[in-house]
Amino acid sequence: MDKTIEQIISQNLITLRKNKNLKQSDLSNAIGYSDKTISRWENGTSLPDISTLVKLADFYGISVEDLINENATEKYLEKKEKKNQEEIVNFYSLMGLGILTIWMVAILVYLGFIMAKHLYFWQIFILAVPASAVLVYKNTRKNFKVKWLNFLLLTIVVLGTVSFLYLTFLSFNFWQLFMLVVPLEGISAITSFFPTSRKRLKKQQKEDLGS
Repeated sequence: MDKTIEQIISQNLITLRKNKNLKQSDLSNAIGYSDKTISRWENGTSLPDISTLVKLADFYGISVEDLINENATEKYLEKKEKKNQEEIVNFYSLMGLGILTIWMVAILVYLGFIMAKHLYFWQIFILAVPASAVLVYKNTRKNFKVKWLNFLLLTIVVLGTVSFLYLTFLSFNFWQLFMLVVPLEGISAITSFFPTSRKRLKKQQKEDLGS
């Protein structure tokens, strides 16, 4: 037996809401309707009016036509997957562009030293490595939150920066700079593997200052 329009819409609303991991109260806050109204829509005892259907369709990123026909969830997931893929492509494109910009600046600085002072400042390319790692770290930490990757990138930043300073002032043989690696790596580990503890500490510090 064919489903009625009430059954189709109610089933679509239930599956769409659950796919977004929302409670009825979450949805009510998002679109400005009461829990009871949303419950009636999902039970099929009442239908949203056309303006509300438009609002619901916009909220889920689908069309009203998708919402009033079967398989709206599949349409939603397809569009969500497509959007995620576009965001990933944009993310890597912007990050690649940023890294290329860093290396272009490094090349220009290198050439500038040659033309201005006849000095081959090759150490600038070593500095470009931790600079690139900082850029990647800032983006991956916000978007992916992979702890071991964050630690690896911070390690590259620490070792690259210390190596740059040592090689820039190589004539001084200031090897003691590498002693900084141990405490800095400790900070990197805490920052990467225990971020919640760090946030809790900041919150506690604010509370202490407030009191």
